[in-house]
Amino acid sequence: MSPLRTRRTLAVLAALALSLPVATGVAGALPAEPPPDWDSAEVVELPEEPDAQLMPTSAYPEVPGVDLLGLGYQGEPLDAELLDRIGAPLPEDPEERIGEISVRLEIGPGQRDGLAEAQELLRAAVATLGPAAEQLRGALAVSQRHEAEATTRAAEARQRLRARTEALATHRQDMAEVAVAAYVSPPDADVLAQVLGGAATTTSDLSAGVLFSAKADHDGLVRDELEVSIAVAKERLAAARTVVAAATARTTATATSLAEAETRLDAHRLALELVEAARLTIEEQLPALQADLDRTIEETWGRLEELIGIDVTALGGVPTTVVKGITIHPAIAPRLHALLEHAHADGVPLGGWGHRSTERQIELRRKHCGPTPEDVFLKKASECSPPTAKPGKSMHERGLAVDFHLAGRSISTRSSPGYLWLAEHAATYGFYNLP
Repeated sequence: MSPLRTRRTLAVLAALALSLPVATGVAGALPAEPPPDWDSAEVVELPEEPDAQLMPTSAYPEVPGVDLLGLGYQGEPLDAELLDRIGAPLPEDPEERIGEISVRLEIGPGQRDGLAEAQELLRAAVATLGPAAEQLRGALAVSQRHEAEATTRAAEARQRLRARTEALATHRQDMAEVAVAAYVSPPDADVLAQVLGGAATTTSDLSAGVLFSAKADHDGLVRDELEVSIAVAKERLAAARTVVAAATARTTATATSLAEAETRLDAHRLALELVEAARLTIEEQLPALQADLDRTIEETWGRLEELIGIDVTALGGVPTTVVKGITIHPAIAPRLHALLEHAHADGVPLGGWGHRSTERQIELRRKHCGPTPEDVFLKKASECSPPTAKPGKSMHERGLAVDFHLAGRSISTRSSPGYLWLAEHAATYGFYNLP
C-alpha cells in the first residue's frame, strides 16, 4: 500500500449559479448554494506529501523483534493510540459522544482490517519460527552429544599418554638401577659367557644374566616403543582436543541460534496475542457504535435548537406551491410567476429549483461539509466546499430561495444571458443575489 494519499479538492470554476431569495423580511442572508445537479465544479487530484503519522511503521504492536513491515504488512497504519481510543469508554456529553463515535466509525474498519492482515502475517511467522526452533533444539542435542563423545575420547587419549609417560619414567628408573648395580658388582667373565651361551643354571648366575639382558632390551626396543607410543598419544590427544573445541563451538553457536529463535518466536506469539485482542475489541465495538450514534442523535434532537438555532419541529410543516415547475413558499409565488413570465417574454427561458427539505439539506451538508454529525450540524457554511448552509438555516428549506437555471443548464458565468437578465430585473420582483 502506497503511503501517499490523494486529497480530492473541488476547484470551483466560475461557479456563479444564482441563488436568489426573495426579500420577505426574514432576518439573515445565506451564502449561495448550488442546485442539486450543480455541475460547475471540477475534481482536481492534488498529490499530498507523505504524512509520517499515516505511514505504516513497525512500532505496533510495540514488541521488540517484531516488524510488521518486514513481514510484508501493507495495510492501514496501525496506531496503538487509535486502537486504545477505540476501546476506551465514550464521553458522556452528547456532542462529544457524537464526534467521538464518528471518528471511531471512520477509523475503526481500517484498523480492524489492518489487524486482520497483521494477524495472518504473525500466524505465518509463528508457524515458521516454531518448526525452526524445534529443528535447532534437535541440532543442539546432536551437537551436545558429539561434544560429549569428543570430550570422552580426549580424556581417553590423555589417559593413554599418561600411562605411556609413566611407563617410560619407570623404565628409565629401572635402567638407572641396573646401571648402578652393574657398576658396583660387575659379573664374572665365566657367568657372562654362560648367560650369553645359555648355560647359566644358578639363581645368582641368572640374575646377572637378566641384568645384562634387561639393560640391552631397555636400551633398545622397549625404550623406542615407549617413545613412539608417547608421540602417537600426543598427536591423538591434540586431535581430540581440536575435535572437542570444534564440537564446543558448534554447540555454542547452535545454542545461541536456538535462544535467538525462541526469543523471536516468543515475541511473535506475544504480538499475535496483542493483535488478536485488539481485533476482538474492535469487532465487539463497531457493531454497537452506529446504534449508539443513532440513539445519541435522537436523544440530542431536542437540543438541536440550541446547537443550530432553529425550531426543528417546525421544519416539516413549511407550506409550498408550484410555479412553473418550481416548488416554493406561497408567499413569493406571485412575484416568481411574474418574474418568469417577464423573462420568457424577453426570450430568456429561466427555470429553477426552489424548496429543499431538511433531509435534502442534510444530504448536501454531508456531501459538502463532511460525514459526521458535527460536520453536518455544527460546521460553518464557509468551511464547506462549496459553501452550504446549516440545516434549518437555508432559505431553500423555507421555500424562499430559487436556484435559477437557463433552459435547464446552471448559470455559471456572469456573461450568461440568464445572469445578465436577472442582474437587471430580479430586484424589481423582490429577488436579490446572495453574496
